[in-house]
Amino acid sequence: RAMRFVILDGDERHEALARHARERGYTVFHFRQQERFESASLPEEKTVWALPILSLTRSGEGWNIRGFRDFPLTGLLIRLREGDMVVYADLTDEPGKVLAAAYPRIRFINLLSREHFVSENAILTAEGALCLAAGESRIAFRGSRCLVIGYGHIGKILSGYLQTLGAQVTASARKEKDLATIRIRGMNAVHTY
Repeated sequence: RAMRFVILDGDERHEALARHARERGYTVFHFRQQERFESASLPEEKTVWALPILSLTRSGEGWNIRGFRDFPLTGLLIRLREGDMVVYADLTDEPGKVLAAAYPRIRFINLLSREHFVSENAILTAEGALCLAAGESRIAFRGSRCLVIGYGHIGKILSGYLQTLGAQVTASARKEKDLATIRIRGMNAVHTY
């Protein structure tokens, strides 16, 4: 079977996915409105379903698609066919495990469990945070005192960027290993609690 992409809502990352797929000759349906998706007649082809980042919210016994006006996930699940792939982004693997057990012939891929995606996305998020901070402040980063709360993927990159720009950085972490790394990198370390 041919393959197509169905993208539900999303952000600039989803726009890039749509362009990338079209450039390679794939059919792409990009639904930004729930009503259009619900009424759409889609061809029967193998499909990659791309959901918004931080896609799923718990609702009673099931999940809703966040950002798509809390559309019940069952509205998507009834459209799945053998061989389809659902790409979502959730902070836990719980939805994927439950759904994979209920739909064993469908692949469920949690982007937030993929190190490459998380690392690349952290770089973009840190750069975006710097842009927002620069636009909201009247002072330069150089010589300023900055606190980065949390030393996960984004915190590591953001604190490094700020330090490179000449800021006096304090970063918080929970793990002793991370607190030691912060100090080794020449920043002030404080426990997140």
